[in-house]
Amino acid sequence: MSLDTHQPVSLLSAPALDALIARRGELREHEEQLSYWRRVVQGRLDLLLARSVGDDVRSLAEVLGGATSCGARLQHTPVRHMAPMPEIATADRAWDIASCSDEPAALHHATERHRSAEQWLSRQRHQVLAELDLATAELARALRDDPTAYLRSVERRSVASAG
Repeated sequence: MSLDTHQPVSLLSAPALDALIARRGELREHEEQLSYWRRVVQGRLDLLLARSVGDDVRSLAEVLGGATSCGARLQHTPVRHMAPMPEIATADRAWDIASCSDEPAALHHATERHRSAEQWLSRQRHQVLAELDLATAELARALRDDPTAYLRSVERRSVASAG
């Protein structure tokens, strides 16, 4: 029995490659969620800071809500609902209280909770991006060793999902 020296050997088994591809997808989705909530928290923080210095926040709320300068909403802005993130629940509660109150203490508390939430989200996003970079590098290495491995993986998953 002779070895075919033209056939590359993948360092990753088929299930390991499938798992790596799935993991990258999960990491991308998690990063998308973290980015979404970070933008929400940053927008709320902008509103809270503007309110705390006495600015009229209606125009800022319109900008954050996606209104154009003529007052019409953008028709083709993709908005995807993201699941709530339990880790920022205290910021959500503080937001609910502050948005119904003009009390400086409520605004200050909500501002601090949102600053903390933004920092937490930024740290989490940084960690997820680092993991995603590692997974991407590992996948690239595996596919460099065996360029057809991905096609076989897609075919396996396609057959498996077909039943």
